[in-house]
Amino acid sequence: MNQKFAVIIVTYNRLELLKECLECIRQQKLEPNSVVIIDNHSTDGTGEYLNSIPEIKDNKWILKTESQNIGGSGGFYDGMKLSMDTDSDWFLLIDDDAMIAPDYLKLITESIISHPKILAFSGTVVTDNKIVTEHRRRLNKYEVVVDEKEYLNDEFEYDLSSFCGAVVNRKVIETVGFPERDFFIWYDDTEYSLRIMSVSKFVNVNAAVLNHKTKNSSVAAKETKSKMNWKTYYGYRNIIYSHLKHNMVYLGIRCHVFSWLKDVIVDCLNPNINKEISQYNLKLVITAIFDGIRGKLGFNEKYRP
Repeated sequence: MNQKFAVIIVTYNRLELLKECLECIRQQKLEPNSVVIIDNHSTDGTGEYLNSIPEIKDNKWILKTESQNIGGSGGFYDGMKLSMDTDSDWFLLIDDDAMIAPDYLKLITESIISHPKILAFSGTVVTDNKIVTEHRRRLNKYEVVVDEKEYLNDEFEYDLSSFCGAVVNRKVIETVGFPERDFFIWYDDTEYSLRIMSVSKFVNVNAAVLNHKTKNSSVAAKETKSKMNWKTYYGYRNIIYSHLKHNMVYLGIRCHVFSWLKDVIVDCLNPNINKEISQYNLKLVITAIFDGIRGKLGFNEKYRP
């Protein structure tokens, strides 16, 4: 049976990476059925470039240019909605900094055929030739990354995937809906994975490789000695909201809230740390927690890119 893939790409102000990403799509041994590109209101010439390429001019690929930056979560929401209007069966999700190997879709297809009951797949994410394990995690009492040793096998099952190279079936979207549009950025993929768990495990196809050309970062990274990155607000808020939504309050409090508050409060009491910075961080964390509890999502003007 032929598998029809839609590739969904969200881009924002990374034109050179986007060009390389699109070239990787063109070089696939198994050509995708459709390509949907969401331009998040880029200002670096991305729009002009995309409107000049043959695939867009000939209506072979689909382009949506947002009127404002709605973040990665909004971009994937819109991209998946548009893709559902095509006759594709499977949907590959990537950002513009994700370079899939030429055999990526081919290897995923082989695994799809081998696992007819599985509705979600992925490949191996590498950065600087090293496997980045945080993209594939399991959920027991806590979120735990899949050990790098498991990548020595042909494949493995797991629960929580980032959107970096994730592939989901149309039935998944019909059953659990679209990602949270108003998360803006971070944790939208984990929240979506929590919903996918009700219908399917993920299978990671270890030989299918994606080169993620980005600096590694984590929402849980301790940045309390300097001003926290604006992304941290959205990550913390979205974690709290997701844990409440999925009745995981204990996990949210035990693994996150206590740790976040302890770190920023300790810094506020440390005379060697700039008070302006420590108070900014304390306010960010408290605001994120309470906004998550209240379900106050969307873009926050105080924390902009």
